[in-house]
Amino acid sequence: MSKTPNYDAAVKKILDVTEPGERICVLTGEKWLMTEEEIGWYKKFNVPPSTRSPKARWLSMAHFSTGYQWWWNKHFDTGEPVLTFIHPASDIKVLPDKEWFSRDFSAVTLDYDLEKSFFTQLRILQEKIPMAATSTVVPAENSIAQASFGDQDSYFVLASRSKSSFYSSLLLDAENCSDCLTGMNLIDCNNVIHSERLHNCRYARESYDCLNCFFVFDCRNCEHCFGATNQRNKKYLWFNEQLSQAEYEQRLAQVDLGSRRQVKQWNAKFDQFLQNNTVWPQGFNEKVSNSVGDYLRGSVDCNFCFNINGGQHSYWCGFCTGSAEDSAFSWGLNGSTDCYLCLLAPQSSKCKFCWRCIACDSCEYSVNCYNCQNCFACVGLQRKSFCIFNKQYSEEEYWKKLDEIKCRLLSTGDYGLFLPLSSSGACVYLGGGETFTTFTAEEIISFGALPFKPRDLGACGFEESAVAEMKKQKDIPDNINDLTAHLTHSTHDSVSIA
Repeated sequence: MSKTPNYDAAVKKILDVTEPGERICVLTGEKWLMTEEEIGWYKKFNVPPSTRSPKARWLSMAHFSTGYQWWWNKHFDTGEPVLTFIHPASDIKVLPDKEWFSRDFSAVTLDYDLEKSFFTQLRILQEKIPMAATSTVVPAENSIAQASFGDQDSYFVLASRSKSSFYSSLLLDAENCSDCLTGMNLIDCNNVIHSERLHNCRYARESYDCLNCFFVFDCRNCEHCFGATNQRNKKYLWFNEQLSQAEYEQRLAQVDLGSRRQVKQWNAKFDQFLQNNTVWPQGFNEKVSNSVGDYLRGSVDCNFCFNINGGQHSYWCGFCTGSAEDSAFSWGLNGSTDCYLCLLAPQSSKCKFCWRCIACDSCEYSVNCYNCQNCFACVGLQRKSFCIFNKQYSEEEYWKKLDEIKCRLLSTGDYGLFLPLSSSGACVYLGGGETFTTFTAEEIISFGALPFKPRDLGACGFEESAVAEMKKQKDIPDNINDLTAHLTHSTHDSVSIA
């Protein structure tokens, strides 16, 4: 039996007359073909067909992504500096995670007015409630980490489970690593991208089960290789040339990767080698069935998906370290099922249009909620049910009110849209969206972004006048081995001047 009968009847009328065919995106002007498959997902989730192209929805979530941003915001209560991914010019307040999780913000509510803009009212509620400064999923120990899955002694890491690692993102079970992106089971690695089960490797791309390798691409089960591409079960290769162990060690002894100058030269040679001497696979999928996408692992019936580990029957989903099942147009689900147009909603089920909602069930248009069920347009709640704009209702009242709201939003064309970029807290000009495309300032604002600049409100932690006092890059030694003596010398100079 339907709990929102009026809405269900209204959206059914729309879906019943929706036919496949060409559409024009209201945001970008892009043409796309709305297929029977796409319409099937709207029917599954009981939502109206989107007026935005799949690409536009993807880019909206990409621009929500902070990428690799760290800003100085202010403590919600004291005004003290707090390091976070939320830019202070976004007007979204923050609390350190431990303090945030100890608080209850359910008393901060809003009486929704059907005649006023839904998204404007949701934004008003969002500005009243702080976000957890680093939004940990599993608490980190002695670390500076965003969206941590349990980092230890790691600094400036994002969405990772790492130990003693630095400046890295999307790592699981990595130790003593730096400058790495999207990897699993890495130890003593530097500058590694999309790779798994590596030990003591440098500048590795798309490689697995390798040991003591440098500048490798698409290699499997290789060791002691320097400059290798498309190799399997090999040793002592030098830019794909087979050497003896003695020859390899002799050449390697001439290399000093502690020197920035040498690293730059070897990187240039490796890039040229990738262009001229390498076969690029059609994609980087493994053990997939009936799926279309890239970086899919063990996925079944996943179409137009990207970077999913073990997903099943999903559509236009991406960046799911864990399985995403029966979901569409979503990012960062990680063990979630039946979610639609959600961003960062791990361990959740039957959620729609949510952002940073963890372990939630049947929530819609909610932000930064944990372990909630049947909540609509809520912000910063923990373990709550049957709330609308944070206001508590009885179960009967909730469904009656929700039916009324969803009918109203359907009539205004707002229901079915994802949150505007103003909700993200990120500086969109430096966000994850820049990885996929470059928008003009006007185009970004059309997605709802706020037009603030990176240095606004002291977000970088220093004034412009302080830049002149910083050490110039040309004054930093070329070789890491010379850095300790250089720093000691500089410290002595500063003491004598003082």
